[in-house]
Amino acid sequence: MSLFVFDRLIDASEFCNFKKERESLLRQLNNNQCVKLFAPRNFGKTSLLKNIISTEWQDVNADKRIAIYVEFYSVKSHEDISLKLSIAFNQALSSKKTLGQKLNQIVQNLKFVRPTWKPPTDENSFGEFSLQSNSGAKYIPFEQLFAQIQNLQIAGTFEFLIIFDEFQEIAHIAKAEAQLRECLQKLSPDIPIVICGSKEHLLQKIFHEPKRPFHNWGSTLELKPILTSEYTEYINGKLSLVNLKINEEASALLQQKLNFIPEQINRVCEFAASQFSGKNFREIKPIDIAPLLKKFISDSESVYSRHFAQLSASERAVILAIANAGKIEKTNSKQFLKFIPSLTAASVNRIIIRLLDGSILQRVAIDNKLHIQLEDPLFALYIQESGLLLSLINND
Repeated sequence: MSLFVFDRLIDASEFCNFKKERESLLRQLNNNQCVKLFAPRNFGKTSLLKNIISTEWQDVNADKRIAIYVEFYSVKSHEDISLKLSIAFNQALSSKKTLGQKLNQIVQNLKFVRPTWKPPTDENSFGEFSLQSNSGAKYIPFEQLFAQIQNLQIAGTFEFLIIFDEFQEIAHIAKAEAQLRECLQKLSPDIPIVICGSKEHLLQKIFHEPKRPFHNWGSTLELKPILTSEYTEYINGKLSLVNLKINEEASALLQQKLNFIPEQINRVCEFAASQFSGKNFREIKPIDIAPLLKKFISDSESVYSRHFAQLSASERAVILAIANAGKIEKTNSKQFLKFIPSLTAASVNRIIIRLLDGSILQRVAIDNKLHIQLEDPLFALYIQESGLLLSLINND
């Protein structure tokens, strides 16, 4: 049985910390505010919003409150946005136990759409309620769908919370930002909205460029690294089940090497439990961290080597140069570009933007300056441990 949770959503019982952020976000939503939530990938924002915040918000008035969670990852068109919203709306509505009691009221307040109902498969279910367009399409244009939400909210049938995850993906769709912004402006002020994402460079453009539709939209909440001491306590609570312990210094070192990303910390701690657990009590010390990470990378080499091989030759060259530096501030500096002489500064910049969009690189703020680094610290460790950097250095 696994001790640590990763590669899937985490429920409240497994969630470590972010207590202040949870309280702040829930307070703002109960006050019907709009919030944009920033967090790097694998920091737990989706688990926080989908498994914890939406549940706690709905529990305040379980008969009426409905949280609609929409994940925009991989959307490429207005039709994709409409389909995602339609599925999320139908799933949220079908989950309400009071749906059957309010069915007539719901139908009376719906306009220009076709409600459908599928019988339940078991006696504890009401069945599956959904909306389709009058044409019978599987999705409703999102402008119409927001109108239905507005009608049901004003009628007092339900109270809605809308959560958009991986929102930065709409930046690639022409006019999507403007049209979504217009739809949200028409919603009742009693409907709280959360917008979040993980690609900082795109989110900054969406929310901070003056001419963009979502400029200065909502209040801001950021998930920052969990205090090392608090995460150490969480880790040791798990490791104690197999007679293991990690001391404060070793835990801090491990968290730092993994960029304080909970998903990757949990992944390596699960591996540590499999390596060190036994009948006798064992304390993991700082001297154990480097060999532990090296063994983890060695055992996972095929995963990361395939990932590296899928990149183009130019992308690999840029990644090696960044991995060699650890992180870079200026992508056009002579010191950085000397490691990739086959590429022009303009080509390097285009590749970096592509790798940022692909979540292979990320921007991080250090001493009020933006730097670029590999997003996955384990991928960065693979590059360092695999000997790939030797070719880069030898060519210098």
